[in-house]
Amino acid sequence: MKKSKILSQILSIFEEISSVPRESGKEEKIRSWLVKRAQDNGFDHISDEVGNILIKVPASKGNEKSETLVLQCHMDMVCEKIPESKHDFLNDPIKLIYDEEWMKADGTSLGADNGIGIALALAIAEDPVSAHPPLELFFTVDEERGLTGAKALKRGFFQGKKLINLDSEDEGVFTIGCAGGIDTHIELPLYYEDAPQNTTPFKISSGGMTGGHSGVNINGERANAIKLLARTLFKLKEIMSFRIVNFKGGTAHNAIPRNAETVIYIPHSLIPQFNDYIKMMNDLLRSEYSRTDPNLFISCQPCTCLTDRRAMNDFNTHKAIDLLLGLPHGVAARSTEMPELVETSNNLATIKVEDGSLKITCSQRSSVPSKLEEITWKIEAVARLSGAKASSGTGYPPWKPNFDSPFLKQAKASFKKQFRKEPVIEVIHAGLECGLIGAIVPDMEMVSLGPTIQNPHSPDERLNVPSVEKVWKFLTTFFKEF
Repeated sequence: MKKSKILSQILSIFEEISSVPRESGKEEKIRSWLVKRAQDNGFDHISDEVGNILIKVPASKGNEKSETLVLQCHMDMVCEKIPESKHDFLNDPIKLIYDEEWMKADGTSLGADNGIGIALALAIAEDPVSAHPPLELFFTVDEERGLTGAKALKRGFFQGKKLINLDSEDEGVFTIGCAGGIDTHIELPLYYEDAPQNTTPFKISSGGMTGGHSGVNINGERANAIKLLARTLFKLKEIMSFRIVNFKGGTAHNAIPRNAETVIYIPHSLIPQFNDYIKMMNDLLRSEYSRTDPNLFISCQPCTCLTDRRAMNDFNTHKAIDLLLGLPHGVAARSTEMPELVETSNNLATIKVEDGSLKITCSQRSSVPSKLEEITWKIEAVARLSGAKASSGTGYPPWKPNFDSPFLKQAKASFKKQFRKEPVIEVIHAGLECGLIGAIVPDMEMVSLGPTIQNPHSPDERLNVPSVEKVWKFLTTFFKEF
């Protein structure tokens, strides 16, 4: 597609950002890149103790007396890749692919969440032609793992009282509220013994699933690879006795698991029956999820990599399966005020065997604090009933919408004037840093917006390129009237 000069400029900045590794919790390289960018442009910048960066951009000529405006993004990205990808997120640049009006990555998540927001903020700050008020570009660390940067924000770090968060994913939509969230970590102690004689190790894999953002896509009824693996094992118990060696599945607390696997010992004599069962479960689950997860598979193969014959005892094998089957996943409740909005949900996010325990992470969300508390209690109760330990973090608060905000009304009026239609105003189930920022600076007025991004937090993530220029047009025109 043909690109305008300004769109090419924005995408060029995004391409530079995509060449810099920025996995959550490991943002040193992108922080250094942003600091150098500020220095090259003569912008003042400060950092706080956790690594958040604030770049101060003087107003364009004639706008010096305008009110300061904060543009806010996060530096990190969710690092997801297809199983066959050799990409190293700590060292390799993201390989970008243009597909007509869309941009995607080569076998990995794209990182447009939130890299394209950073690119837009920098393009506005650096453009010599665009009019804008004094700007404070606020870039946070570790948003995707737990909003660490926003949680550490101290009042007074920035001066602006109006903020645009550039972390939304639907052009033409203004987000003014979001769910709160909390993670629960579960540990089930494991006890091992030698697997019974005349048994053979097999690896069972569940994969090929669509995955996606656990806030944005949780209402899509997409398959969870961990849940389907647990279901496969639970039914297998009715057919034969087996012992589990290990589990592995999921990659991040806010990504719906696309792949999971386990190694089990099964009786030699039942291998043909076992293979038939796995084929039956593959066909059954592919049929159930044909619309949401057309590439889903359940498969098995002999495991030749084991160095000993140790496996969980029979009691632990059953406990682990029951725990994984019993933990909730998906939509728990919808809003009674806005029925199209998911109110409460849980993502059964990751499993692994480590230090003699089965470790599980669940990630809960709700726009109602008491409901968030309730679903967390339920998860902790299921864990305790299985003999596991459960601990939950402090979480982050919901962002309560203010439909009467003067800043929102000003933005809506500018959008309507430009595009001759009203923007969509929404509250979302995903988490945004605005909830924490609003709790720390309660007099802030905030709106979240951004270009269209589909399937964030997965290798299917893609960015609608024309929507980037529409967001640019809105922002730069709005700033002239601000």
